[in-house]
Formats: sequence, structure tokens, C-alpha cells
Amino acid sequence: MCLPPRTIIKSIRKLGPGESLLWKSNSARTWKHWSIPDVEHRHFSAADVRCRALELIKTAIKRRLIADVPVGAFLSGGLDSSLLVALASEHSRGLHTFSIGYTEADFNELPYARLISNRYGTNHHEFVIEARAEKLIEDVIGAIDEPIADSSAIPTYLIARETKRYVKVALSGIGGDEMFFGYPRYLGAKLSEAVPSVLRRPLADLSGVWRSQPKGRDVAGWIGRFGKGLQLRPESRYVMWTTFLDPSTRWGLLHDVSAGNDPEPNMLNAFGSGAGSFLDRIFRYDVSRYLGFDLLPLCDNMTMAHSVEARVPFCDVDLVEEMARMPAAVRLPGYRLKGVLRDVARSYLPVEILNRRKQGFMIPIGRWFRHDLRDYVESQLAANSLPEMMDSHGVRKLWNAHLEGRVNATHVLWAIVLFSAWIRKVREKKAVMR
Repeated sequence: MCLPPRTIIKSIRKLGPGESLLWKSNSARTWKHWSIPDVEHRHFSAADVRCRALELIKTAIKRRLIADVPVGAFLSGGLDSSLLVALASEHSRGLHTFSIGYTEADFNELPYARLISNRYGTNHHEFVIEARAEKLIEDVIGAIDEPIADSSAIPTYLIARETKRYVKVALSGIGGDEMFFGYPRYLGAKLSEAVPSVLRRPLADLSGVWRSQPKGRDVAGWIGRFGKGLQLRPESRYVMWTTFLDPSTRWGLLHDVSAGNDPEPNMLNAFGSGAGSFLDRIFRYDVSRYLGFDLLPLCDNMTMAHSVEARVPFCDVDLVEEMARMPAAVRLPGYRLKGVLRDVARSYLPVEILNRRKQGFMIPIGRWFRHDLRDYVESQLAANSLPEMMDSHGVRKLWNAHLEGRVNATHVLWAIVLFSAWIRKVREKKAVMR
């Protein structure tokens, strides 16, 4: 993902969040037409926050059900999509819902999606991704405007492909985690601020004991990254937590790593100087960067590849602005992820959904790399397949360490595979056009 104004294509620039461009008389003018409001330091009661959130979510859904064609919904079985389906069903009886599952039981959420479908009487459709997904991965890469190393593109592409057979518009739960603090890293950010300064360096020194695990949810890796970040200033700490390619690994994978190739300064600048706490600034950062230049464009690329329009109620401008004005401490009471949204959803969802830990739109890509997709990955990481800027020896070293279980390099390897295949496809298209 290239942060604006840069893109991966030389001499092409893109607009930043809330920017507009007017081309007139052979010249371009850009300006900022919208920005996230600053936090307001006034009293917000818990009851008022819940009431206002529910009101805005309902309004956002009602707006996005307006269409001259049937509207469906992506249903993962998580809190966000389940609540959307529950509230949308108040206006659309027999709503078409769509879910993705896996043969790997620990990644499969279909039972939870069925629970919501049965409760609200939706016309439910399920699809399963097989581990032998080389053709699907190639199709996904071909549909991406710019390389975005987010493996959730794979299930999004597939569910959009199947959704097209039934509806042309579908609601998505994207944005719920940002509006209501749903990612575990938000707990880490809040906890890190509570660690006494005298303990930061000793805990950071101990972080190396917790090594990233190649299997499961990698709790040890999370603890290690948390501890390592304690000695950094808050913004650098958060950038480190949300970056899988650390400088030392990057130096080993690329032939030429100059200061100009370091993305961290741009990422730190994205925090800006907005008012509020560390968590308030994180909210603004994630909405403008992670949501604006990963989740939303990726979803748009994958759905529009099949002429399906994804609508995102949690990104409704009125909802975003209202949540931005509320201090993070109100939206993340204590250490309870998505506490406000869970309270709102109690009248609509069963306890099996309310009490689930967050899973996210994850796929068992790391497991596939070691087994069913190993030959495919090997071919993409071969020296003659890698872009010239990449050090094939460093890539092979990382791949072997991953296969042997010494490191969990799933995210980095997926980024390399995606980038290499995307470059190859661009060059193939260029050759055809000559």
C-alpha cells in the first residue's frame, strides 16, 4: 500500500483522505473538502452513547437499503455483520445473506452465520474456499489496482463472485472495528500508556523471550511485539505494532534500501497533531490510513471485479463524525473491546455472537503456504520470478525459516508473493498492448 500522494505507478499520484480535484483550463486544483472532526471534551453518558450509536447505525443501514435492485449482506457471523443483518431485516424481509467458510475448522465461521440467518429468516448462501486456490489467488491479484498485502482479498473476491448470482448490492461490516475499537491492538495501546516509565526498558529487554509462533493465534508474538514497543514513543510504537516488515527484515529482502524507501516517516506524519489522547489519535490514523487505503479500496477492487457494489453503513459520514467527537475513553470503557457496540447489540444478537472473541476475516494462508500451496509459493519466490529489486537469497532464507517453524513470516511472504505476481501481470499486460 502506497500512502498518498504516491502510487506504485511512476508519475501517477492519488488524492488523500477527504481531498477533491478539479481539472479546468488545462490545470488541476486540489483542496480538502472533509476531515475527521476533533474530539470534544464534554460529558458523554454511557446511555447517551449507546442510544446515539444505535440511532446512527439504523439510519446508515436504512440509507444503504435504498436501491432499484435487491440488496443483500455479507454475513461472517461476527458482531458487526450480524448486527447489520439484524437491523437490515427490520426493513428487508428475506434478505439474501452470504458467508464464506473453510475446511479448516478453527477458521470456519459458518455455524455462527447460520445462527443469525436462522434467527432472522434470511435467504442464506454459503461457499467454502478450498486450500488448492492457485487460480483464485491469480484472479485476485489481477483485480487489484495497487498491491495491498491483505489476504482478506481472497475471501472478499470469492464472496463477491458468488453474490453476483443473486444480488448486485451488498452491505458490509467494514468500519465497525475502527468506529468502536474492536482490534486487540487497541487494548495494547491503552495498556502501554499505563505502564510506568521505569518499567518500560526492562520489559522491552525481556520481549525477545516471546518469539512469534508459526501456528495458532500467535499470542507469544503479540506479547513480544507489545514489549518491544514500550521503549518507543507512542506513535512509533503503534506503527511498529501494525507493520510486519521491520527494518532489519526489509534490509535482508531488498537489494537497495535507502532512506527514501523507509515508509515509517510518512506513517508517523499521518498521525498529525490532532487533539485528544493516544487512542483518539490512533482512531484518526486508522480511519484515514488503514480503513481509507487498505480495507475500503481492497473491498471495492474485489467486489467491483464482479460488478457488485459493497455498501458500508459503519462508514456513514454522520456516524464517523459523531464517533470522532466522542473521546476514546467513552467508546472503549475499561479494557472491553467494542464494549459500546456489544451493549447496543444485546437486544438483537444471541450470546453466542456477543461473547465470541474477535476472529476477523482471516484465512489459513500460513497453513496453505506450508502444505497445499507450497509449490505455488515456491514458484513465485524463485529467483527468476522475483522483481529485480528483491534479493532472492534473502527471500529464500526467510522462506526456509518459515517452513522450518523458526519464524512466522506469513504476512511478509504473502506480501512478496502478491507483489511479485502483480508486477508480472502488469508486465504481461504491457507486452500485449505494445
